[in-house]
Amino acid sequence: GRRAKGGRKGAAVWRTPETTRPWQGKGGPMPLAAVGDRAEDLVAKEFLRDANLTDTSLVDDLNKQYASAGIAPITRGAFFGGESTSLGRGSTVRIVGLQAKPALNGVTGRVMAFNEEKGRFAVRLIDGESILVRAANLESVPTPTEPVSTPTAEDVRDGTMCATRLADCAAGAERVTELGRLDNEAAYAVALRHGLHRGLTSALEDEAREVAARWESGTCVSYLHFISTSLFRGQRDRTDGGFGAVDGLRLSAYLRAEPRGWTALLAAAAAVAQMVATAKLPPPSQLAAHRAGRDCWVFFTLALVHRPVACALLGLDGGAPEAPNDLDTTLGLALKRGVLTEAQADAKTDELARGETTEAQLCAALAPLVAAAAKARAKDAAKASAATVKGAMAALDAAGEARDPGSVVEANVFQASAMLAYWCRELGTGVDLEAELALDNVKRAMYRTMAKPLGEATIRKGGFLNQQEYLEVLQPRMGGGGAKGGKKGGRKEKGGRR
Repeated sequence: GRRAKGGRKGAAVWRTPETTRPWQGKGGPMPLAAVGDRAEDLVAKEFLRDANLTDTSLVDDLNKQYASAGIAPITRGAFFGGESTSLGRGSTVRIVGLQAKPALNGVTGRVMAFNEEKGRFAVRLIDGESILVRAANLESVPTPTEPVSTPTAEDVRDGTMCATRLADCAAGAERVTELGRLDNEAAYAVALRHGLHRGLTSALEDEAREVAARWESGTCVSYLHFISTSLFRGQRDRTDGGFGAVDGLRLSAYLRAEPRGWTALLAAAAAVAQMVATAKLPPPSQLAAHRAGRDCWVFFTLALVHRPVACALLGLDGGAPEAPNDLDTTLGLALKRGVLTEAQADAKTDELARGETTEAQLCAALAPLVAAAAKARAKDAAKASAATVKGAMAALDAAGEARDPGSVVEANVFQASAMLAYWCRELGTGVDLEAELALDNVKRAMYRTMAKPLGEATIRKGGFLNQQEYLEVLQPRMGGGGAKGGKKGGRKEKGGRR
């Protein structure tokens, strides 16, 4: 059976053993109401009732295909794999939400290791005590950025080369293949001074236009795949070749610096998904394209656990579009958001110097305009994002099992969209991203029953869910109901719309 939309990244694949489609109940197609939430409930309940959430056979088969083509497997890949969380060794954290030891809530400490057996982090508190804590009870604490060491000659060479190649449209695959050299923060700082961010936007925009043609011509390189799994990868201290986090600081800085950055990033990801779905490729290249599509969209599910990334992509400055309350901030944002031109800002400060207005009056007049501009920009960004994601969804839905085995890529697109929808609500954009996607009954049922709860649980944890956490999210949605559950007053399935 085909994997349902909105599922996890590939560690488990669900099948309905006696059916060919997940929405087809035992004994034949289940009856669906014509429209409305009740139809969605029936779809979700019937599917989950028959689903085997621990069946990994389809992914096992896919990994055998990957291995035959020399491609790293899904579950322990060369890129995303292993224990996945944004709480790396040495991270500063704050204890939150402990019930057994409430006195520790608010206390800070440092992550020392992850205990695989207990599924908890070993944290050394500021008083020297060490405790084991679940990720849900840890909150990352930003630490002051340490000054970058003086670049060596090698750092200068690497940083300059990477930035220059990235901006060179004629460099082909060499634009991105050496980006791993920028793991070194000194080299990264050099690259920033040589236009790294502008080069990134240029490469991503080219990816959106050219990736399918590039692969069909025999150059099987995705710029976004290299960028997401090298430049923006987290957990740089890992030595096993994998990582399970995205560097939110680097990514949010890029999105703030480049006005077209988010549009370029998402368009590139959609183009990679469409390439997986439609490009005319020989079998080995198709498998490589599938893995690239999977990794690119897993990148988004990891990126969207970071609030600063969500704020940056929506054009907000740290939170919901509230009015700033000091003049320097207000004038800066008025310029950034197009409320004032440079000449108009100069005229306002001249009025202030002449005593024709006060800082309080000027701030009071501009702040609402700045807030309104921020909200309008965030709304536009959310709507444009929904349109781009919708195109990727449509292409993958039409692709079929042969091109996207287990719907692995499609599942990650759905989960990323659910996480983006969460931030649209949380940050007050006024956009219902789910409604913008205009999903049909079946897709909406899978989205609400799996993609949405899994995505929001991923945000709460700050990284991938392990198998137990994954089952804990989905199993409460598996009970009761079914095709005969239409009586008035029946209990509503968790996760459904009220």
